[in-house]
Amino acid sequence: MSEAPSLDKRRAERVKVQLELSFADGRRFCTGELRDISSTGAGVEALEGCPRGTRLTLVLPLRPPVKLQGEIQWVVQDGLHYRMGIRFLGIGPAEEREIKRLVEDLKWSRR
Repeated sequence: MSEAPSLDKRRAERVKVQLELSFADGRRFCTGELRDISSTGAGVEALEGCPRGTRLTLVLPLRPPVKLQGEIQWVVQDGLHYRMGIRFLGIGPAEEREIKRLVEDLKWSRR
């Protein structure tokens, strides 16, 4: 398992969140919890981990649901759970707007 990166290496501010999400790696379908998100990536916690470099399809529970492609950058086992850092890939303008809207909404709701 890879180590989690230091926070100063991130290119975009991450906002803490707790949302259920689903993701698939092409062979299996999993559910987990979105723990943080930015316009460039997300932190996910799940009962199943995937190796670093695995490409995933993530479905964010927004209205309408937003489907994103990502790649696992790091994985850390934490007891029975796995924490994974995911970098978004090939995000189109519509998905980027939705993610930025979610991040801004979350930042405002915490003030």
